Amino acid sequence: MSNRVQIDKQHPELADELRLCAEHARQAALDAGLEHKTIELVNVLVSMRNRCPSGIDVHVQRAIDAGESAQRLTVLSSWAETTLFTDFERAVFTIAELITELP
Repeated sequence: MSNRVQIDKQHPELADELRLCAEHARQAALDAGLEHKTIELVNVLVSMRNRCPSGIDVHVQRAIDAGESAQRLTVLSSWAETTLFTDFERAVFTIAELITELP
C-alpha cells in the first residue's frame, strides 16, 4: 500500500473545495450534453488510472445508479480492446487518459 495523502483528513477545507470544483465540472459536462453514465465511466476510469480505491468505489456505484451495465464496468479498464463502447465514449476515454497522470 502506498503512502497516499488522505486529503480529506489532512486538509479538510481543501477537500471541500475540490468537491465543489468537481460538482461544477460535472454540471458543465452535463450542460455540454454528456450523459451522466458517460461522466461516471470517465470518473471510474480516472480513478482506476490513479489507483484510487475510494474513487473507484464511489463512481462505480454512481455509474450503476445511472444505469450502467456490470459488463461494461467490468471491462472498462480494457476499453480500447473491446467493442462495448461507442466511438464517442472511446474518444472521451482517450482524452481522459491523456490528461490524467499522477507521478
